Amino acid sequence: MSLAFSSAGDPNQIPVILLHAFPLNRLMWRHQLESLSEQAYILAPDLPGFGDSPLSDSPGSMNDYVQQVIAFMDEQKIEQAVLGGCSMGGYILFEFWRIMPRRILGLILCDTRAEADSGEQMNNRLKMAETVRRDGVNLLVQDIPEKLLGKTTQSQNPEMVREIENTIQSTNPEGVVQAQVAMAARPGSLVTLESIIAPTLIIVGEEDILTPPSAAQTMHQRIPTSDMVIIEKAGHLSPLEQPGLVNSAMHNFLQSTSP
Repeated sequence: MSLAFSSAGDPNQIPVILLHAFPLNRLMWRHQLESLSEQAYILAPDLPGFGDSPLSDSPGSMNDYVQQVIAFMDEQKIEQAVLGGCSMGGYILFEFWRIMPRRILGLILCDTRAEADSGEQMNNRLKMAETVRRDGVNLLVQDIPEKLLGKTTQSQNPEMVREIENTIQSTNPEGVVQAQVAMAARPGSLVTLESIIAPTLIIVGEEDILTPPSAAQTMHQRIPTSDMVIIEKAGHLSPLEQPGLVNSAMHNFLQSTSP
């Protein structure tokens, strides 16, 4: 199975692969592709079951997502890359580090967390999966945008609120189900953090209520090679909400990471 993707920049530059948040697609990284293309070869795939990528045959697991990203790298003839992930994309990167750290030049952990779900959170994900499988994604459209976007974006950028609603509405329900099952079952990664030796940039929106700055601070304290940037007036989707600030942080990080 091949993943749909967007790319920008020169393939001879350092490759950067960006994994999107749930339940979005590769378009959430469009500002980064545009801004960073002179510095790096930026690739943003749609994860299985999202955007234009087909569903996976797997019932849903972090390992399956990792294997798909590895296969994507092999198809693109990329041996090593800087890997970035927002929210669920970050969860995939923790698993990637456990499985195949030698292929990681650096990590960008954006609005994510290392802790596993609590029992209540796990049950909520599985209930949501059942509801979406039965009734479609309408529940997500009603509930998720206000959790994903910061209060500043919600009050000042109604176009982005509509964009998120439309994106969710167009998402394959079975892709949502697979993702929720995978996230519910994912292991905690606090111990994994201490093993990360690759250069790491941690980005978090100051208004993120799902993976707040305190969760980012925990990662920063445990990853010895990390830097942390808090993005003002942004929630859980800081690359979309405040692209200029995120692009600046990523630019500085890539400048220090490039060979």
